[in-house]
Order: sequence, then C-alpha cells, then structure tokens
Amino acid sequence: MAEADRLLDRQKPMRARQILQELDRQRPNQPPILRLLINACYDTKDMRGYEWAIYRLNRLERNDPDATVGLAGAHLALTRPGLALRTFEYFLKRWPGHPRSADAHQTAVKLRAALLKEIGEIDQSEEEAIEMAAQHDEVRFFLEHGQFQQGKQVAEKLLKRHPNFIPVLNNLTQFHHREGEWQAGIAVSRRVLKIEPENIHALSNLTRLLFLTGDFEAAQAMSQRLIASQEPALERWTKIAEALSMMGDDAGVLALYERAEQAGELEPPNAGPLFLHFVAVALANTGQVEKARLLWQQVLQQEPFFDLSRNNLEDLSRPPGERNGPWAFDFASWVPRKMSNAMIVALSGLAKHKSERSVETAARKVLQQHPELIALSPHMLARGDADTLQYRNAHHGMG
Repeated sequence: MAEADRLLDRQKPMRARQILQELDRQRPNQPPILRLLINACYDTKDMRGYEWAIYRLNRLERNDPDATVGLAGAHLALTRPGLALRTFEYFLKRWPGHPRSADAHQTAVKLRAALLKEIGEIDQSEEEAIEMAAQHDEVRFFLEHGQFQQGKQVAEKLLKRHPNFIPVLNNLTQFHHREGEWQAGIAVSRRVLKIEPENIHALSNLTRLLFLTGDFEAAQAMSQRLIASQEPALERWTKIAEALSMMGDDAGVLALYERAEQAGELEPPNAGPLFLHFVAVALANTGQVEKARLLWQQVLQQEPFFDLSRNNLEDLSRPPGERNGPWAFDFASWVPRKMSNAMIVALSGLAKHKSERSVETAARKVLQQHPELIALSPHMLARGDADTLQYRNAHHGMG
C-alpha cells in the first residue's frame, strides 16, 4: 500500500493501479485499499474500475458522504441516469448541508427532467417510473461487473411488475448464459421473440446459446434471421458480430464490418470497441495480422483497459509457434462457472490418480453433467483464449 501511495504521489497511477488490484484480489473489500484504488482508477481514467471500487467502498462505509456522491458521479459518467439520480437524491436526503449538496441538487434536477422526458407518457406514477429506470440501470451495472446472481435477482424483481420489459428480459438471458443456465436463457430469448420477432439482442443471444448447447443447425438458421433483421437497436452491429464470432463465421464478421463502415456506424451507439475487437479477430483468423494489430491498437486507444484486445496484442507479440490466439471471447464465455467448477473437481481427482480407469471415470462424470461439451469442445479449443490450455490438456487426457 505504501508503494502504491508513493507511485500515486509520483504521478505513476498505472503501476499503482496494478499493485492495488492485486492487493484487492488478495484482500477484497478493505477500505484503505479501496480508497487508494479509487484514486488510481480515477487518475488512469478507468471509470468502470472506479465505479466498482467506489461502489464497494460505499457499501462498507455507509456514513461517508464523499463515497456516496462519488458513486453517483461514476454512475452518471457511465450513462446510468436512473441509478445516478437515485444515488444523488439519497445523498441530498442524508447530507443536505454537505458542501457539494448545491451541485448535487442541480444535477439531480436535470437528471430527473431528462429521464422523465425520455420515458415519455407513462401509466404509472413519476416515482415508479424513476425507480423502474434505476432498477434497469442496476441490472446493467451488475451484468457489466460480473455480479450475476445479484443482477438476476434485481431483473426478476423488476419483471414481476413489468413482465414484458424487453431490455431486462434480454439482460436476464445474459445472466443465464454466464451462470451456465443455457436452456433457461433460450426460453427467455424465445419469450422476447414472441413479443418482438426481429429483436436484435434476443436473436443474437439465442444464436449464441443454441450454438453453445450444440444445436449448430438451429444456431445457423437463427444467425440468418439475425443478419436479415432491420430492427433498430443499440449496439446493433456489435450484437450481430458477437453471434457470428461465437460461431467462427469470420467472413460474416468482415462483411458486417464493410456494411457498418459504409453506413458510417463504427461508433457508439451502433458499434464501438467490442465490435472492432470482433473484426480484429476475424482479420487475424484470415491471415490479415497487421490489419488486426492496427485495429486492436485502435480499440485500446478508445478503451485502454479492454483486456480481450490487450491480451490478443500481447499474444501477437510472441513467436508464431508460441501463440494461442486470436480469440474473441474469454474462457468464461464458453465455460461458465458451474461447468468449470465441475471440471476443476475432475482435474483435482486426476492429479491424485493418473490411472487409465480414473481418467475415464473423471471424463464420464464431466460429460454426464455437461454433454454439450462433446460437440462444443472442438470449437472452443480452436478459438478459445490462453485459459483454455488447462482445459485442452484435460481434454486430451480424457479423450
């Protein structure tokens, strides 16, 4: 901590951030570490890291007004207006005489007016509409920060009152995906498509989940519906590319890039860094390595802490025979926590017993629990990241 503090004083926040992230991993949710990490993230313009660190500090230090108003500012910077308004108004109610209360009040008034204008005519009270917006932002917050159980609980609570809230249904599908509840995610996506048959997000989510469950023919058919859909959507090109990348359709991703470029839609809200990352992977897979390198560098100029692109660039710097890339997704996108935990248990058994019978027993146990691995493994091994190496070794041993 002392070293990180010195680095911050010497205006070397990047190195300080690395030290503090490791400390936070070893000793999570310690206020002194979090306070320094908040400063390091702010100085390096890592707003997502800042938001997550100050959120946790706020949970631990309920009587700290600066942590509360700082959290409100982080939500606002990351375009979560409902959640920002809720937090600003809590701050004003709790600490009305705080030196920052005047500025917070002005921001809250503007936020409330903007939210109500965006919501438009409603069949509920103003407060209910504001709370609905805040809960939707909360769902997105938990999804982006990998808190899937908490996010799923908020989503399900919101859907009890608004069962056809399409964006939240699509987010719920994402939670099911990340938790390994693929059939539940498929059911939610089909539910959305009954309401909006051309919904881009639902078509993309369903394509990926069908592919992950080994139903490749259905996934291919769904991807064609996705490509053909003219439904307007935020992150339109990104969501289409996400599905095609999962299926290994590099030609489809590159054709999509040409369409987006011709339409002048390579920036948010239609595309952005994640879309460019998918395109870079497709370029590298088709032998256009230098173009891929330039595109990954462009991604990092826009999002300096985009780990997928950074890791691919680092992999590209290795000699050709030592590379694992390129890869579009992290290991957790292919193998969620529940599935990987089953694999870890099996691997730990193999470490103790290396006989042919024990290998076969471990393999059968994993495949009985997750039969989709049989069809999925070749695709994952061909396009997975460096973390698939352990799985690859186990796969060869179990084969």
